[in-house]
Amino acid sequence: MKRAVCPLCSNEGPIDTHHTQYEPEEITIDICPNCHASIHRGNDYHPELKPAPRSRPRIETVDTLSLRREVEELRGLLDVAEERKTAAEREARIYSMASDGIGEELELLEQKLAAALEAHPDPVYEAIVGAKRRGGAGP
Repeated sequence: MKRAVCPLCSNEGPIDTHHTQYEPEEITIDICPNCHASIHRGNDYHPELKPAPRSRPRIETVDTLSLRREVEELRGLLDVAEERKTAAEREARIYSMASDGIGEELELLEQKLAAALEAHPDPVYEAIVGAKRRGGAGP
């Protein structure tokens, strides 16, 4: 916060920027917060420093309506994007669960195959596995 001596009351302290004119160009004066509030309160405190009303509103009504429409449209698009994200996350979870299920099934089948081969050895299979273990191609 700026600090200086107020040119209106000569108090030293924080300083506000007061607009004495907005159009056609901005004209400002640095004054203390008390004097600033007194000017804007509407009493007769330095009436020459009271800013003239603006000739046009800061934001046109048409601009405000179009901005509101744009905001609503963007909110709608955001809702659609969030719904798509949720659906994609749901599909990813389903795929992950399905993949986990397939992996478990594959392990179970490998265990059953190993048990079956142990109970009923296959000489050709044993030869292929043995050759691969030794680094060869098999029979």
